[in-house]
Amino acid sequence: MENATDKGALPHKTAPQGCQPDYKMQMQKRRPILELIRFGIRPLQYYDVYSTLPQITRFVGHSCTIWLEKKHIYTDFWGWQTPSQSRVPIEVNAHECKKMRDFRLCHGKSMDYLGNYKWSFERIPNVQGSLLQVTADQLINCRLEEVTLETECANCTISSPIGDIPGGINGSVSHNLVTSAWKESLREVQQCKLRLVETGIAQRYLTNNSEIERIRDVEQQLDFVYNTTIKKYSVVLNPNSATTL
Repeated sequence: MENATDKGALPHKTAPQGCQPDYKMQMQKRRPILELIRFGIRPLQYYDVYSTLPQITRFVGHSCTIWLEKKHIYTDFWGWQTPSQSRVPIEVNAHECKKMRDFRLCHGKSMDYLGNYKWSFERIPNVQGSLLQVTADQLINCRLEEVTLETECANCTISSPIGDIPGGINGSVSHNLVTSAWKESLREVQQCKLRLVETGIAQRYLTNNSEIERIRDVEQQLDFVYNTTIKKYSVVLNPNSATTL
């Protein structure tokens, strides 16, 4: 059967091209529990709900940030020093981010491992004061962090810590001076498969339309409306067999 909509725990989503955006319901031919058939109510029956909506694919990416660490020191007549320090963010291009990811280098300098899949090179400039003068120095610092990216299809939006990334972008993206990079080879999107998403016992109801019925699973608090027109679907449930519903 086709076009079953879960009004309890399965919100509607738009499937990518090549996938059927509907659920398929199969009423199993088991012995129904005895129930009076009246007011358009049919016996309780076992049911299975299958979905062809794609599963979320997770893959590894890296976020890169670079900033300029500045330090100034003013030395007065009495030799007292007044230091000041600031950070200036620098936009990271894709090439630099991938270099940080592959070699753990920050402008040629080895980065320190911080734990939890994070690396950084963070130093403070060593500035020597000079009487009645402002002396200054600056260093480039970097931070690299492994992140998890999520998508549902090859051209779907990618969810990332820096926000949603348009699906058409490949390899890297920059936002708010943070660059995320990933290897396309890791972005393996699973093909559409028929998945069992719900099973149980439900009460069947008739509607004003002879081709549409409704079932309600009181125990799980689920309500489904489905089309009773029977169609056959040849789907792969496992690599060694194909099943027709």
